[in-house]
Amino acid sequence: MSAQDCDRWVPLHFHFADNSKLTIETQLLDAVINDLAIESGRPDLRIKCAIDELYQPSALRFNNSVFPYLSLWFRYAQILTIEKHAKYTVPPTTDLLRTILFEYLRIAEYIFCLATFSLNIGLNKILSDLLEQYELVGRLLAMLFKNMAPEEFVSGLKGLKVLPIGFCEQALNTANQISLSFQELLPMLLNNRIVRARCQRMDDQIMHRLLNFNSGPNRRATGTAYDYRYDFSYSSYQYLFFDRVMVLPIKKRTGFCWQRLRVRCDEIFISIYLIKQAVARLVYLTESSNSGVSLSTISKGHTSATIETPWSALTCQMNYAGSRESCEFILTNPLYEIGICLRQIAIGLDLSDLPLLIASLGLRPNMEPL
Repeated sequence: MSAQDCDRWVPLHFHFADNSKLTIETQLLDAVINDLAIESGRPDLRIKCAIDELYQPSALRFNNSVFPYLSLWFRYAQILTIEKHAKYTVPPTTDLLRTILFEYLRIAEYIFCLATFSLNIGLNKILSDLLEQYELVGRLLAMLFKNMAPEEFVSGLKGLKVLPIGFCEQALNTANQISLSFQELLPMLLNNRIVRARCQRMDDQIMHRLLNFNSGPNRRATGTAYDYRYDFSYSSYQYLFFDRVMVLPIKKRTGFCWQRLRVRCDEIFISIYLIKQAVARLVYLTESSNSGVSLSTISKGHTSATIETPWSALTCQMNYAGSRESCEFILTNPLYEIGICLRQIAIGLDLSDLPLLIASLGLRPNMEPL
């Protein structure tokens, strides 16, 4: 593109590993990004609904081709906020099932990120292996959610009694298969000379324009070991053992882009470890007869809770006026920071490196909150 065309905005269409799409308007000058426009969404989402609506299964059903990613994380944060407000102690079986579910969703999201990166750098063998593991997680979740809505497990409406026969064994086998595959696969990705060279080239151009993330793997890649599961334990995480991902000081690291990939790889093994612990505890427990949160006794007031998502922290604030028909939830958008960061650090980057930057940040398109 010539200099006289630098004011022209060009739409770029990106196709991701799960066939989702993203369109970004980009202003180019000689194949270098001069400006970029992306819809990053609102920093927070305000939702008004009756509390008992969150304890109803929605029309959303799990299938092999679509994971209900972000909607489940939002529902999880809302349910935890209600339980905190009501001072309700969740049965251990419900907490453990939540941990298994959301750690598998975390693994699937990290695999998606790594697969998208491999797709854009041309590592076809690694891409196919990653997608095979992605489908493995999908088959397990399809087994769990057969004829049921995922929200029924998150809210505690469903528990041990409706688990499919052999679920615990299958959950452990899946975790072991992923672990064995990734012990061989992930070093091949991280130690690939092309990957290291491309990541270093991006870092040389954008290192002076870094954004301090709230939480998530992008923040931990900058050297800050901050994880809400560890620092402010919720659900069953306070009873499980794991370490936060720690990275070397900034001057000794390979680079920010490569480090974002490495952090996600390390956290896949942490999630596997958490799943194994949760399943081991689950098999020795019996279903509690506790009926759940009593919606009629919830008092008016304000409460907030924060969870760790695969992208960043998600905070939910509940403002309850005392009427079951007028409850307001304010939820932060965990993808908002990533969109802002992409907008800031992509300026001056070669166009060919933009897909790699998008993938390394873990940006997922076409995600609706609820």
